[in-house]
Amino acid sequence: MNGDFLLPHPEKDEYWGKLDFSQPYICIGGGALAGSQPERAVEAYGRLVDAISSLGYRVYLTENDSSDSFLQRVAREKGLGVVPVTAPILMCGSVLAHARLFISGRYHPSIFASLGGTPCIFLASHAHKMGSLSRVLEYDLHRQFNAFPDASEIAEIVSTARQYLEQGETLRVRIRQVAKLRSYESAELPDFLKRHMNG
Repeated sequence: MNGDFLLPHPEKDEYWGKLDFSQPYICIGGGALAGSQPERAVEAYGRLVDAISSLGYRVYLTENDSSDSFLQRVAREKGLGVVPVTAPILMCGSVLAHARLFISGRYHPSIFASLGGTPCIFLASHAHKMGSLSRVLEYDLHRQFNAFPDASEIAEIVSTARQYLEQGETLRVRIRQVAKLRSYESAELPDFLKRHMNG
């Protein structure tokens, strides 16, 4: 519950006391495309944080890769807690899996979140894979938002977030079930490949 326990060495003073997982929270993570233009990302994410905060949940930022370091600046400017990229991976996965919502342009962290049933809002990245996740995870809405969402897209993100949050545990159970099914399917791939390679 106390986020200070996941902070890695060397500990930064500004990280302490800002992560409280005992209360419902929303996570916002970066993306490869956003990380490639940090100045633009800081501005866009600052607006996104302000809008998402209006939903009444704590908002935490998650550095899911070293290029997400622009989030440290957003965290300082907005007084938010940040889960640093150097935190232990399983702790990071747990943070995402227990969030009420995850907004990000990162593929693997979105999968981590889905294992716990956390609904995701997908932001664009360099690769096509972010655009496929909503279909792989059987979302009703197949929407990938811009890596640098403008005001109109942020309004859509907030509206989508509100819908997901209102569905509560019903949606979370469905996401967990689909993630489990995809896990079973992927575990069968080695045998599938062996059968087809051996004729």
